[in-house]
Amino acid sequence: SGDDILNLPLLSVGAAGMISVVGHVVGDRLKAMAEALWAGRTQEAIDINASLLPVYSGMFRTQGVILTKAALTMQGLPAGPVRLPLVDATEAQRDMLRADLALGSVRGFSACATRTCLRRPRWPRAPCGSSPWAAWGRSAAT
Repeated sequence: SGDDILNLPLLSVGAAGMISVVGHVVGDRLKAMAEALWAGRTQEAIDINASLLPVYSGMFRTQGVILTKAALTMQGLPAGPVRLPLVDATEAQRDMLRADLALGSVRGFSACATRTCLRRPRWPRAPCGSSPWAAWGRSAAT
């Protein structure tokens, strides 16, 4: 569908693959999620999907290519600037993205190294390095 948060639900009703923005930073986990589902390990697929929720929301806080290029640049990859009429991510957007990717356990992003680790007023504070999404994934699976 091109809407990453729908990857698991669509795979569960017969989709054969996915079009993904977050696949640029978590492609290995998307593959593991699909393979787990197709092998009948539904809970494992649900757990992987739940761990990716902050990545899904983080990468789409603004237009997808803006934050995708920001994430790739933060990982040291040659993403380059966005093309007009888009503009590169602001420092505040990069800080929030860094925190979202850390919460989603994306390689190269540490929750404790981000300034915004505990600055999330709409979520309960979680111990540094843990994800409030993890509890959501467990309760959704029961």
